[in-house]
Amino acid sequence: MKKTNTPLKVALLVMRLQPQHTGHTNIIFKAMMENDIVIIMPGSSQEKRTKRNPLSTPEKLNNLKQTFGEESSKLKYLPIRDIGASTDEEWTNHVFETIEKAGLPQPTRYYAGDAVNAKFYDVVNPYTGIQMEVIQVNRLQSGIMSGSDIRDAIYNNCDSWKEHVPACLVDMIIEVYPKELINPYNRNSGTSVSDGSI
Repeated sequence: MKKTNTPLKVALLVMRLQPQHTGHTNIIFKAMMENDIVIIMPGSSQEKRTKRNPLSTPEKLNNLKQTFGEESSKLKYLPIRDIGASTDEEWTNHVFETIEKAGLPQPTRYYAGDAVNAKFYDVVNPYTGIQMEVIQVNRLQSGIMSGSDIRDAIYNNCDSWKEHVPACLVDMIIEVYPKELINPYNRNSGTSVSDGSI
């Protein structure tokens, strides 16, 4: 019986990962189970040490590798810079072009954590001429903290954030998180936190 070539299922995820939390992790694991290749693009790769983007790209990549392992035939890490796109189409074309220049296969489906993110990728991929399949997963289900809530908790020296990131990343995040982005005073007592711990 003649074998037919089944097209590869290639998943795309674009995430800022500031920091990588349980919601991100769940979506990535889902994509890995359902696809042949998974391309993870840490966004805003030019940003670091700001309130919205405290971690650098190498630090975000280290977190991904700690959780999911090194790059493989299935898993690809490809940072992407912001370009100040004025339209959704300009941004998605930038994403697809970055993938093409990296020599990676073009994605056939996109995994989104919310409806706003999903609408960007409900498009025809210009490199394949095929409509992208968008799979929306609620990344903040079951009370999972958002990235902004986690950053606020870290700033305020609240340990609650530790329950919302992979356990293997807690110490890494504490080690690299910019101390200038942490409140030097304990939110509850008003006393100074001398070691800058988070």
